[in-house]
Amino acid sequence: MRRITLSLCLLAGAGLLGGCSSDDPATPDPVTEGLDRLPADTGGVHLALPRDPDTAGTAPLGCYLYLPAGWEDSPVAYPLLVFLHGAGERGDSYDDPDALGLLLRNGPPRLIDRTEWAPPHPTIVVSPQCHNGWWDPNDVRALLEWVDLQYPVDRTRIFLTGLSMGGYGTWSYLGRFGGEAEDPLPIAAAAPICGGGGTNLAAAMTATPIWAFHGTGDGTVPPSGSVNLIKAIGALDPAVTPRLTLFDGVGHNSWGRTYDCSGVGEGLSAYGADPAVEPWLVPYEPDLYVWFFSYRR
Repeated sequence: MRRITLSLCLLAGAGLLGGCSSDDPATPDPVTEGLDRLPADTGGVHLALPRDPDTAGTAPLGCYLYLPAGWEDSPVAYPLLVFLHGAGERGDSYDDPDALGLLLRNGPPRLIDRTEWAPPHPTIVVSPQCHNGWWDPNDVRALLEWVDLQYPVDRTRIFLTGLSMGGYGTWSYLGRFGGEAEDPLPIAAAAPICGGGGTNLAAAMTATPIWAFHGTGDGTVPPSGSVNLIKAIGALDPAVTPRLTLFDGVGHNSWGRTYDCSGVGEGLSAYGADPAVEPWLVPYEPDLYVWFFSYRR
Protein backbone atom coordinates (compact mmCIF):
# COMPACT_ATOMS: atom_id res chain seq x y z
CA MET A 1 0.00 0.00 0.00
CA ARG A 2 1.31 3.41 -0.86
CA ARG A 3 2.08 5.52 2.14
CA ILE A 4 3.11 9.17 2.30
CA THR A 5 4.98 10.61 5.25
CA LEU A 6 3.63 13.99 6.18
CA SER A 7 4.20 16.26 9.13
CA LEU A 8 0.89 17.90 9.92
CA CYS A 9 0.72 21.13 11.84
CA LEU A 10 -2.63 20.97 13.62
CA LEU A 11 -4.76 23.89 14.66
CA ALA A 12 -5.86 24.04 18.27
CA GLY A 13 -9.58 23.68 18.76
CA ALA A 14 -12.38 21.22 19.34
CA GLY A 15 -11.51 17.84 17.91
CA LEU A 16 -7.78 18.60 17.83
CA LEU A 17 -5.23 18.36 20.59
CA GLY A 18 -2.43 20.88 20.63
CA GLY A 19 -0.55 22.38 17.73
CA CYS A 20 2.74 21.63 16.00
CA SER A 21 4.99 19.45 18.09
CA SER A 22 7.87 21.22 19.75
CA ASP A 23 11.44 21.02 18.44
CA ASP A 24 12.33 19.80 21.93
CA PRO A 25 12.40 15.97 21.60
CA ALA A 26 11.43 15.71 25.29
CA THR A 27 8.09 17.37 24.55
CA PRO A 28 5.54 14.73 23.50
CA ASP A 29 3.32 15.32 20.50
CA PRO A 30 -0.23 14.92 21.87
CA VAL A 31 -1.45 13.56 18.54
CA THR A 32 1.09 10.72 18.29
CA GLU A 33 1.75 10.23 21.98
CA GLY A 34 1.64 6.57 22.99
CA LEU A 35 1.49 5.15 19.48
CA ASP A 36 5.18 4.24 19.52
CA ARG A 37 4.50 1.99 22.53
CA LEU A 38 2.15 -0.28 20.59
CA PRO A 39 3.70 -3.68 19.76
CA ALA A 40 4.75 -4.05 16.13
CA ASP A 41 1.95 -5.66 14.15
CA THR A 42 3.71 -8.64 12.60
CA GLY A 43 0.42 -10.18 11.53
CA GLY A 44 -2.69 -10.22 13.68
CA VAL A 45 -5.87 -12.28 13.65
CA HIS A 46 -9.03 -11.53 11.63
CA LEU A 47 -11.92 -13.06 13.54
CA ALA A 48 -15.27 -13.89 11.93
CA LEU A 49 -17.92 -13.35 14.61
CA PRO A 50 -21.41 -14.44 13.48
CA ARG A 51 -24.44 -12.70 14.96
CA ASP A 52 -25.64 -14.74 17.94
CA PRO A 53 -28.49 -13.02 19.82
CA ASP A 54 -29.14 -16.23 21.78
CA THR A 55 -25.82 -16.02 23.64
CA ALA A 56 -25.28 -13.29 26.22
CA GLY A 57 -22.21 -11.11 25.84
CA THR A 58 -21.68 -11.65 22.11
CA ALA A 59 -21.33 -8.83 19.59
CA PRO A 60 -24.70 -7.19 18.79
CA LEU A 61 -23.92 -7.40 15.06
CA GLY A 62 -22.14 -10.05 13.08
CA CYS A 63 -18.70 -8.72 12.19
CA TYR A 64 -15.11 -9.29 11.24
CA LEU A 65 -12.74 -8.13 13.95
CA TYR A 66 -9.03 -7.57 13.35
CA LEU A 67 -6.72 -7.69 16.37
CA PRO A 68 -3.06 -6.72 15.79
CA ALA A 69 -0.28 -9.03 16.86
CA GLY A 70 0.61 -8.68 20.54
CA TRP A 71 -2.55 -6.83 21.50
CA GLU A 72 -3.00 -8.78 24.74
CA ASP A 73 0.38 -7.62 26.04
CA SER A 74 0.29 -4.02 24.82
CA PRO A 75 1.10 -1.41 27.48
CA VAL A 76 -1.25 1.07 25.81
CA ALA A 77 -4.71 0.96 24.23
CA TYR A 78 -5.27 0.64 20.49
CA PRO A 79 -6.80 2.98 17.91
CA LEU A 80 -10.07 1.62 16.52
CA LEU A 81 -11.30 1.84 12.94
CA VAL A 82 -15.01 1.13 12.31
CA PHE A 83 -15.85 0.22 8.70
CA LEU A 84 -19.41 0.19 7.33
CA HIS A 85 -19.96 -1.81 4.13
CA GLY A 86 -22.24 -1.14 1.17
CA ALA A 87 -25.59 -2.65 0.19
CA GLY A 88 -24.06 -5.61 -1.65
CA GLU A 89 -22.51 -6.99 1.53
CA ARG A 90 -25.68 -7.20 3.62
CA GLY A 91 -26.46 -10.56 5.17
CA ASP A 92 -27.46 -12.33 8.36
CA SER A 93 -24.81 -14.62 9.80
CA TYR A 94 -27.31 -15.80 12.43
CA ASP A 95 -28.99 -17.84 9.71
CA ASP A 96 -25.94 -18.31 7.51
CA PRO A 97 -22.45 -17.92 9.05
CA ASP A 98 -20.98 -17.93 5.53
CA ALA A 99 -22.71 -14.58 4.92
CA LEU A 100 -19.86 -12.91 6.80
CA GLY A 101 -17.61 -13.72 3.85
CA LEU A 102 -19.33 -10.94 1.93
CA LEU A 103 -17.52 -8.45 4.16
CA LEU A 104 -14.20 -9.40 2.58
CA ARG A 105 -15.17 -7.92 -0.79
CA ASN A 106 -14.20 -4.30 -0.14
CA GLY A 107 -12.48 -1.82 2.09
CA PRO A 108 -10.21 -2.53 5.06
CA PRO A 109 -11.46 -6.13 5.61
CA ARG A 110 -10.51 -6.93 2.01
CA LEU A 111 -7.04 -5.44 2.52
CA ILE A 112 -6.61 -7.37 5.77
CA ASP A 113 -7.71 -10.62 4.12
CA ARG A 114 -5.19 -10.06 1.32
CA THR A 115 -2.40 -9.18 3.80
CA GLU A 116 -2.24 -5.70 2.25
CA TRP A 117 -3.25 -3.88 5.43
CA ALA A 118 -0.51 -1.44 6.48
CA PRO A 119 -1.80 1.59 8.41
CA PRO A 120 0.76 3.93 10.01
CA HIS A 121 0.12 2.38 13.44
CA PRO A 122 -1.32 -0.94 14.69
CA THR A 123 -5.09 -0.62 14.76
CA ILE A 124 -8.07 -2.69 15.83
CA VAL A 125 -10.57 -2.87 12.96
CA VAL A 126 -14.23 -3.83 13.33
CA SER A 127 -16.32 -4.42 10.20
CA PRO A 128 -19.96 -5.09 11.15
CA GLN A 129 -22.56 -6.61 8.84
CA CYS A 130 -25.93 -4.96 8.40
CA HIS A 131 -28.62 -7.64 8.55
CA ASN A 132 -31.80 -5.57 8.62
CA GLY A 133 -31.86 -3.50 5.45
CA TRP A 134 -30.06 -0.24 6.32
CA TRP A 135 -27.50 1.05 8.77
CA ASP A 136 -29.04 2.12 12.07
CA PRO A 137 -26.79 4.49 14.07
CA ASN A 138 -27.98 2.88 17.30
CA ASP A 139 -26.83 -0.57 16.09
CA VAL A 140 -23.42 0.82 15.18
CA ARG A 141 -23.23 2.48 18.57
CA ALA A 142 -24.09 -0.76 20.36
CA LEU A 143 -21.26 -2.52 18.53
CA LEU A 144 -18.82 0.26 19.32
CA GLU A 145 -19.71 -0.02 23.01
CA TRP A 146 -19.25 -3.80 22.86
CA VAL A 147 -15.79 -3.54 21.28
CA ASP A 148 -14.81 -0.95 23.88
CA LEU A 149 -15.82 -3.33 26.69
CA GLN A 150 -14.05 -6.34 25.23
CA TYR A 151 -10.79 -4.91 23.95
CA PRO A 152 -8.23 -2.18 24.83
CA VAL A 153 -9.64 0.70 22.77
CA ASP A 154 -8.02 4.13 22.86
CA ARG A 155 -11.15 6.24 23.19
CA THR A 156 -9.35 9.29 21.84
CA ARG A 157 -8.57 7.54 18.55
CA ILE A 158 -11.80 6.09 17.15
CA PHE A 159 -12.16 6.51 13.38
CA LEU A 160 -15.28 5.87 11.27
CA THR A 161 -15.60 5.21 7.55
CA GLY A 162 -17.96 3.53 5.12
CA LEU A 163 -18.75 3.18 1.43
CA SER A 164 -22.01 3.71 -0.49
CA MET A 165 -24.72 2.53 1.95
CA GLY A 166 -21.94 2.62 4.54
CA GLY A 167 -21.15 6.18 3.47
CA TYR A 168 -24.75 7.05 4.25
CA GLY A 169 -24.34 5.14 7.50
CA THR A 170 -21.27 7.17 8.39
CA TRP A 171 -23.09 10.45 7.80
CA SER A 172 -26.09 9.14 9.73
CA TYR A 173 -24.00 8.07 12.71
CA LEU A 174 -22.34 11.49 12.90
CA GLY A 175 -25.73 13.16 12.61
CA ARG A 176 -26.99 11.13 15.58
CA PHE A 177 -23.93 11.05 17.85
CA GLY A 178 -21.47 13.64 16.51
CA GLY A 179 -23.00 16.51 18.45
CA GLU A 180 -22.77 14.93 21.90
CA ALA A 181 -20.19 17.07 23.71
CA GLU A 182 -19.62 14.61 26.57
CA ASP A 183 -19.62 11.44 24.47
CA PRO A 184 -17.28 8.88 26.11
CA LEU A 185 -16.71 7.28 22.68
CA PRO A 186 -16.30 10.24 20.32
CA ILE A 187 -15.33 9.86 16.68
CA ALA A 188 -11.91 11.44 16.22
CA ALA A 189 -12.27 11.67 12.40
CA ALA A 190 -14.58 10.24 9.75
CA ALA A 191 -14.40 9.44 6.04
CA PRO A 192 -17.73 8.80 4.26
CA ILE A 193 -17.26 7.53 0.69
CA CYS A 194 -19.86 7.94 -2.10
CA GLY A 195 -22.65 8.46 0.40
CA GLY A 196 -25.04 11.23 1.33
CA GLY A 197 -27.72 12.40 3.72
CA GLY A 198 -29.88 15.33 4.72
CA THR A 199 -28.10 18.64 5.21
CA ASN A 200 -30.13 19.04 8.41
CA LEU A 201 -27.57 16.66 9.94
CA ALA A 202 -24.72 19.14 9.44
CA ALA A 203 -25.09 20.97 12.76
CA ALA A 204 -24.18 17.79 14.67
CA MET A 205 -20.98 17.32 12.67
CA THR A 206 -19.12 20.59 13.19
CA ALA A 207 -16.83 19.16 15.90
CA THR A 208 -15.71 16.15 13.85
CA PRO A 209 -12.98 16.32 11.18
CA ILE A 210 -14.56 14.88 8.02
CA TRP A 211 -13.05 13.92 4.68
CA ALA A 212 -15.56 12.75 2.07
CA PHE A 213 -14.74 11.03 -1.23
CA HIS A 214 -16.85 10.69 -4.38
CA GLY A 215 -16.50 10.05 -8.11
CA THR A 216 -17.81 12.71 -10.48
CA GLY A 217 -19.18 9.97 -12.76
CA ASP A 218 -21.13 8.19 -10.01
CA GLY A 219 -24.50 7.23 -11.48
CA THR A 220 -25.66 5.39 -8.34
CA VAL A 221 -25.19 8.08 -5.71
CA PRO A 222 -24.77 11.53 -7.29
CA PRO A 223 -21.71 13.51 -6.15
CA SER A 224 -24.11 16.13 -4.79
CA GLY A 225 -24.73 13.70 -1.92
CA SER A 226 -21.28 14.53 -0.59
CA VAL A 227 -20.98 18.07 -1.96
CA ASN A 228 -24.14 19.37 -0.29
CA LEU A 229 -23.24 18.00 3.14
CA ILE A 230 -19.67 19.25 3.03
CA LYS A 231 -20.88 22.70 1.99
CA ALA A 232 -23.49 22.71 4.76
CA ILE A 233 -20.90 21.83 7.40
CA GLY A 234 -18.44 24.38 6.04
CA ALA A 235 -21.07 27.12 6.35
CA LEU A 236 -21.42 26.49 10.10
CA ASP A 237 -17.91 27.55 11.18
CA PRO A 238 -16.76 24.01 12.06
CA ALA A 239 -13.78 23.31 14.30
CA VAL A 240 -11.95 21.84 11.29
CA THR A 241 -12.65 22.73 7.66
CA PRO A 242 -14.28 19.65 6.09
CA ARG A 243 -12.59 18.08 3.08
CA LEU A 244 -13.94 16.59 -0.14
CA THR A 245 -12.02 14.76 -2.84
CA LEU A 246 -13.84 14.30 -6.14
CA PHE A 247 -12.23 11.79 -8.50
CA ASP A 248 -12.68 12.99 -12.10
CA GLY A 249 -14.69 10.60 -14.25
CA VAL A 250 -14.76 7.85 -11.60
CA GLY A 251 -18.04 5.99 -11.15
CA HIS A 252 -19.60 4.56 -8.03
CA ASN A 253 -16.49 2.66 -6.96
CA SER A 254 -14.49 5.55 -5.59
CA TRP A 255 -13.65 3.49 -2.51
CA GLY A 256 -11.08 1.12 -4.04
CA ARG A 257 -8.56 3.86 -4.79
CA THR A 258 -9.33 5.51 -1.46
CA TYR A 259 -8.84 2.53 0.83
CA ASP A 260 -5.80 1.06 -0.94
CA CYS A 261 -4.37 4.57 -1.43
CA SER A 262 -3.74 4.03 -5.15
CA GLY A 263 -5.65 7.27 -5.80
CA VAL A 264 -3.27 9.45 -3.79
CA GLY A 265 -2.45 12.54 -5.84
CA GLU A 266 -5.72 12.39 -7.84
CA GLY A 267 -8.98 14.19 -7.46
CA LEU A 268 -8.85 17.96 -7.77
CA SER A 269 -12.12 18.12 -9.65
CA ALA A 270 -13.71 20.82 -11.76
CA TYR A 271 -17.12 20.03 -10.25
CA GLY A 272 -18.33 23.60 -10.67
CA ALA A 273 -16.12 24.85 -7.85
CA ASP A 274 -12.94 26.86 -7.60
CA PRO A 275 -10.62 25.54 -4.86
CA ALA A 276 -9.63 29.11 -4.10
CA VAL A 277 -13.27 29.86 -3.30
CA GLU A 278 -14.26 26.45 -1.95
CA PRO A 279 -11.45 25.45 0.45
CA TRP A 280 -13.10 22.11 1.17
CA LEU A 281 -12.28 20.79 -2.32
CA VAL A 282 -8.92 19.00 -2.10
CA PRO A 283 -6.91 16.36 -3.97
CA TYR A 284 -6.30 12.99 -2.33
CA GLU A 285 -3.34 14.03 -0.21
CA PRO A 286 -2.12 12.66 2.24
CA ASP A 287 -3.32 9.06 2.30
CA LEU A 288 -6.45 8.37 4.34
CA TYR A 289 -4.72 6.60 7.22
CA VAL A 290 -2.06 9.27 7.70
CA TRP A 291 -4.93 11.77 7.83
CA PHE A 292 -6.87 9.72 10.39
CA PHE A 293 -3.87 9.60 12.69
CA SER A 294 -3.41 13.35 12.56
CA TYR A 295 -6.50 13.66 14.80
CA ARG A 296 -7.29 12.74 18.33
CA ARG A 297 -10.35 13.60 20.45
